[in-house]
Amino acid sequence: MEPLTQYSQSKDTDVDTYELEARFGNQLTKLDYNHVIQWLLLSGFTLEDATGKDLLRIGYKKTTENIRIEITGIKAIQRYCKTQQLVNPVFGKKKQVSRHEISNWWTTVALSLETTMTEVDIAMKPSSYRFMNRVRLTSKDHAFYYDCSIVRTSESLDTLFTKDPTYEIEAEFVDRKNLPAQLEKAITLALRGLQESYYPISFKEMNEVKAEYKKQISTGAFIGPNLVTLQEDNLHGPMTIYNKHAVTEKADGERKLLFICKDKIYYLVGSALHVQWTGSVVEGYNGTLLDGEHVIHSRNKERINAYFAFDIYFHKLKALKDVRAEPFLVTEDADNRYSRLQDAIDKVNAKRTPTFVLDVKKFMVCTHASCKQLLEKSKRPTEEDGFPYHIDGLIFTPMEYGVGMTDTDKTVKDKQITWDLNFKWKPADENTIDFLIQMEDKDHVHADPANPYTYKIVQLFVQFGSFDVDANPQQSIFQGYETDPPRDSKLVLFKPTEPLNEIGAPIDENSHLAYVPSMDGVIYSELREVLEPNMIVECRYDKGWIPMRVRWDKMKNRNPNAFRTAASNWYTIHRPITEHMLTSPYQSDQYYEENREESALRKFHNFVKTQLLTIIKPKDIVLDFAVGRGGDLFKWSRASFVLGVDIDENNIVNKKWGACKRYLEAWKQDRNPYRTRALFVQGNSTLRIKTGDAMRSLKEKAVVRSVFGVDPKRPLAKGVDVHYGKGAKGFHVTSIQFAVHYMFGNTRDLSHFLQNVAECTAMHGYFVGTCYDGMSVFTKLKEKSEGETYVIPDICTIRKKYNHMDADMNDSCLGFKIGVKQKSIGSEHDEFLVFFPYFVRLMEEYGFEEIETKPFQRWYEDWGKKMTAGEQELSFLNRSFIFQKKREVFLATKEYYIAI
Repeated sequence: MEPLTQYSQSKDTDVDTYELEARFGNQLTKLDYNHVIQWLLLSGFTLEDATGKDLLRIGYKKTTENIRIEITGIKAIQRYCKTQQLVNPVFGKKKQVSRHEISNWWTTVALSLETTMTEVDIAMKPSSYRFMNRVRLTSKDHAFYYDCSIVRTSESLDTLFTKDPTYEIEAEFVDRKNLPAQLEKAITLALRGLQESYYPISFKEMNEVKAEYKKQISTGAFIGPNLVTLQEDNLHGPMTIYNKHAVTEKADGERKLLFICKDKIYYLVGSALHVQWTGSVVEGYNGTLLDGEHVIHSRNKERINAYFAFDIYFHKLKALKDVRAEPFLVTEDADNRYSRLQDAIDKVNAKRTPTFVLDVKKFMVCTHASCKQLLEKSKRPTEEDGFPYHIDGLIFTPMEYGVGMTDTDKTVKDKQITWDLNFKWKPADENTIDFLIQMEDKDHVHADPANPYTYKIVQLFVQFGSFDVDANPQQSIFQGYETDPPRDSKLVLFKPTEPLNEIGAPIDENSHLAYVPSMDGVIYSELREVLEPNMIVECRYDKGWIPMRVRWDKMKNRNPNAFRTAASNWYTIHRPITEHMLTSPYQSDQYYEENREESALRKFHNFVKTQLLTIIKPKDIVLDFAVGRGGDLFKWSRASFVLGVDIDENNIVNKKWGACKRYLEAWKQDRNPYRTRALFVQGNSTLRIKTGDAMRSLKEKAVVRSVFGVDPKRPLAKGVDVHYGKGAKGFHVTSIQFAVHYMFGNTRDLSHFLQNVAECTAMHGYFVGTCYDGMSVFTKLKEKSEGETYVIPDICTIRKKYNHMDADMNDSCLGFKIGVKQKSIGSEHDEFLVFFPYFVRLMEEYGFEEIETKPFQRWYEDWGKKMTAGEQELSFLNRSFIFQKKREVFLATKEYYIAI
């Protein structure tokens, strides 16, 4: 190699010095810079000065010579920038003698001749400026040292300090003996840091590994699914983690795929699939692909090297098999990924060279007891009794599904997706968000009267794209994304709409801002990193955002968290899942419980509602006073617009099965396309709807008032503005299905509800619904004492919770409470009897005429299908009703304006 030969034969003079340097990498990042320094320290090198040396090099281009002036020290550099005065300058010129590229190992070897000069004609105009901070690492065991530099380069001094930094790593050789061996060692030590492996490999080998991986994964993408943050919804109901999920501890390590090919064991890291060799070889298992965590620190902060696998995607037995479609863990004797994972690791461990620890994460069926066992073990003081590494949460994996699959999606995907059934839990104080930051200019600072420092206001951005529409289904509907979804991913200020505070406003109106203490216009992370615009910064929340550290690993692509990830973490920060909640049975008063099998009873009741809602004519507008989870979406298909109200916030906003989510999914269907526009809000239908009094959140109040045209027209949101004033003259059809009984508890609730019906239904419009016929149920319970039950075996029990023997058709028939427990619902819930003679008379007082009240037995005669005797007995206790508004009953209107 020419540079080595020439350097070994060269001789220095008083003014001429030969420099042999090896420069490593291309377009290095701050993370590369940090890693190289860390690995060199692990290899026995020491820092001459941890703060580094500040240098300013002023370059002059004169024919073929590169002349420069070098100033050392921050004070001397500041003086030059202010006055152009040189303090202790060093003059010289540098000429490259020879150069050799070792591209397969990211190395350039260069021999240069540096000549010391006594002065430079500073009348010449500088051609370049290079400001650098350089740290030097030396070792008594090696005849070379490393210079690691952070460099800003500009042709103008005015813009020098605004330029993005670049990073340089180079080794300089000081001994002319045994240069090939020295060079080989210098490359190995530097590439250990750049590749984060004790066993660096060539560029060619990396590409060969990626090519082998692409033979199995057509896209060549990292396929380990993203997890979602555990929410309270996941502790109960249809998505509960206690229903066929497995649980394991979350190690504080880095997620990597483990891939065996070419009889070697490699790691594949991140979306760019950085390849690392573990140093281990094994024959016979090429193609095996695992997912897991690489842990490099014990709980005592000692250096370890261990990989803990938690899933398997390809399993090599006699032949290689893609096992991603198999269930994860089953109790019966059947193929599953967890047993394959254990088998693969047992066999690989028996034959490989042991350069690192390879083990399987231990999973248990998720119960309150197993969560408690894991959490208690994580707190034990010794590694022998607890875990050998720090635990920062729990992972919950669905047992019966293939990787990334759900009830409705059974496809194997050759790309990274977010798996909505795969949950992670962290203590609230460990939940953070990665933002892209922007800030005011250096001179723009604010005084804090309560503290002796100034602060800067930092704007916090997240990524928002089509995948984020479902992260906040209600807000997406308000934005009109069902008809006009975002086409491209874009940066948006982080403004989550939930959770709400006690007055119904977002819990922090300034969630998109951080107020960071400033010193001389400079702000820092908790790790004392200088923060600059366009950085990705991990922040924690403690009554405001606090920058923890720069995410140097994300700086190349500068991608902050997706909105859905950030919003989920934000919700958990303010509504944390505690250890007690994980380890104790959930006490729920929720009406809905999932029953996946659609019984004949449910089919019949859907038939009744479908027939009843044929009263909706094309282009009608509809208001549902108790919309629930939006189960009647397709029964409204002739309507042009629907406003859905429900008292249970979860029924509206739940990201898995709420009304907003169902509505957005309906709009995505290719077959049987859905085209009815709708808005859904949380509200209490026993409070006045039209004025917004029924709604809790200020935003929902404004939305409803806009729909009714109560407030002057003004921009709220694209998907809301388009419906302005549609309800001003009332809705053509108002509906309440199997819920009007909740209004019959007392005079106040019922009168307020009927006021809503009268006020929200258009003249000649219809009010329709279904409920138990109070007299039918009253008759069944007549011989029962208070507290006793009427039982329909395997179907339902109805508990008598009143002590009246007779029912007069006046206000005294309100408050007849019953406790209903249906097998399809689960828990007992309270209802009130609806006596129809009294109901009809009240509706007449509010301006409505009875069109029809029809017992379900008559509907059954029209159905043409069969129910069991027990299902008939329960169903025939119900009655449907249709009222038409014939006259206006004028009520006082409360007028006020809402600003959000």
